[in-house]
Amino acid sequence: MTGKQIVRWPVNVVFRPSSFVNLDPDQEAANTLDALTSAVRLLGFYFVNLLLYALPLTLAGFGIRDGAATPHVVTSVLSPLGVDPHTVWQFSSALVTNSAFLLLATILTFGTFHVGLILTRSSKGAIRSLHAVSYSSGIYLAVMFSTVVYLSTESGLAVAEEFLLWLQTSFIQFFIDLVGADLVPPVEASRPELAAMTTLEQAVLTVLLLSAVYFLYVLYVGARTVHDATRFEALVATGFVLLSPALYVLGTIYLTMGAL
Repeated sequence: MTGKQIVRWPVNVVFRPSSFVNLDPDQEAANTLDALTSAVRLLGFYFVNLLLYALPLTLAGFGIRDGAATPHVVTSVLSPLGVDPHTVWQFSSALVTNSAFLLLATILTFGTFHVGLILTRSSKGAIRSLHAVSYSSGIYLAVMFSTVVYLSTESGLAVAEEFLLWLQTSFIQFFIDLVGADLVPPVEASRPELAAMTTLEQAVLTVLLLSAVYFLYVLYVGARTVHDATRFEALVATGFVLLSPALYVLGTIYLTMGAL
């Protein structure tokens, strides 16, 4: 990436999100080696962004469990090096945990997006879907997750946090009722008085909403430009992505029922 591209990058994130998924003809894979090279490059971009999302959370102590036992193999390897194995294990475990939810959401996004393209017969290969998903998830989905974490950890945002919890609880309860499961949502929340929401809370929720819109828009544009899909086909593929939260909740419900 050139210096000019680095300067333009924040501008493109906000004002030209479609620029990330416009496929340069020179980047099109001519053979299997080119396709693999492109996949490695896209995955590299995604995992760098995943690390940029999870590392600050971990450094801030988010997800670190003081009582977690350190495996003997970690102790035996790190102790001779003069490194505290317990600290390394705590940090590494928290980093993996903090990354896992965004990674799972990305996998679900890729799966549902590509299935939508296959069903509309507009798919031109998984690498092209990866091109769209790596940018939409690596940037905008990461912003969504970061915003939610900020809401849940920052003091003074109680109304906005309660509002999000109420939305999540209502969403989960809908599917519990749909399948007739004898379960309750993991968290109870009631609808807060939205008039009590501060300007900062409104701004944070606006960022969350806009990042969700950008996330879906980049997928839509990706289907249009990378796969040459029609407007209808791109809408179907993007619509399939909206099934990801429902699939996650349903899968969790059935796994919980099976464990009971």
